[in-house]
Amino acid sequence: MWKTVRLGDIAKLYQPKTISKKEMADDGDHLVYGANGIIGRYHQFNHSTPQLIIGCRGSCGEVHLTRGKCWITGNAMVIQPNDEVLNEYLRYFLLQPNILRETISGTAQPQITRKSLSPVELQIPPLEEQKRIVERLDKAFAEIDCLYSVNSNKRERIERFVSLSQESFFREVSRSAESMPLREVCYLENGDRGKNYPSVKHQISSGVSFVNAGDLTPSGGISEEGVACISEERFKLLSSGKFQIDDILFCLRGSLGKSAINKKIKQGAIASSLVIIRARREVILPDYIFAFLRSNIVKTYIRETAGGAAQPNLSAKTVGGYKIPVPSVDQQALISEKFWQIQAFGLEAEKKVQSNTLGLESLKAAILKQELTPSEAV
Repeated sequence: MWKTVRLGDIAKLYQPKTISKKEMADDGDHLVYGANGIIGRYHQFNHSTPQLIIGCRGSCGEVHLTRGKCWITGNAMVIQPNDEVLNEYLRYFLLQPNILRETISGTAQPQITRKSLSPVELQIPPLEEQKRIVERLDKAFAEIDCLYSVNSNKRERIERFVSLSQESFFREVSRSAESMPLREVCYLENGDRGKNYPSVKHQISSGVSFVNAGDLTPSGGISEEGVACISEERFKLLSSGKFQIDDILFCLRGSLGKSAINKKIKQGAIASSLVIIRARREVILPDYIFAFLRSNIVKTYIRETAGGAAQPNLSAKTVGGYKIPVPSVDQQALISEKFWQIQAFGLEAEKKVQSNTLGLESLKAAILKQELTPSEAV
């Protein structure tokens, strides 16, 4: 006989003591679990039996079941069900879409609290039925995980093919063409970082586009949705950082190397995390430069030259020193065309992989709903 209960009535919910990364040790005997799973090792432990934990700050809603001796940090909440409910059954219940999402509060720092989680209602059958349900779900999810793995391998092969294909263009041409620093074939321009920089109070819903790194899309364009804008008057006050058609926007802080080539926006301004790279058209094509910036060659440059620990960063001067092979304009045009063909193939293949992933997520949700709903209510 199934019955409806509140989570707070059948389980103890609490947050353990937080330990810092400095307290962790590579040679620690016990795993440390945080909001998003295993985050390190520790010489001590505060739990020696399997524990069900959820991320309550940071990676809100992540659900994990620990094994053996471990330490659990304060950004995760421990859920200890009583004898009426199995850990494994409760984990599957919490994995259902929207169960935990609806308990998250806060915008600046989303979190899940005991107060928001305790009233959550769930339906539980007798323990023997819980065991049977868990066994069926374990089997079904193991098969789905295999499909996830296949999908993940497809994604990796696609990314590897695209990267190697693009890199081969430049490896081949560099044997015969002179390599030159970007600063000699491009203009590099930072945004205006002075008193006229458009702070949040100057940003409006319509006007001249004010682009930051988050607006650069995987396809190499600039998103037209959600882009901040500034007034024409504010735009005219800027002394630098104004981009135009065929300019390349390249990220110097945070998502290093993220880039886009502007094909649609007639005029706009960049945030301080970006730099404008503008081709000297008499010697180099914008699309050729963009193809080069997307290659593994530049990824290697970035790894070798990035500074900063807390927030890795580059400078326009550093990027300007990256050497690019400069063949004839005709060869550049041919390489650019091949680059966009490979790029289109990669994006289309990625869409199919993403569609498969969404299909697997829907399948998991449907199976959970079927198994965790009393038969008479299905």
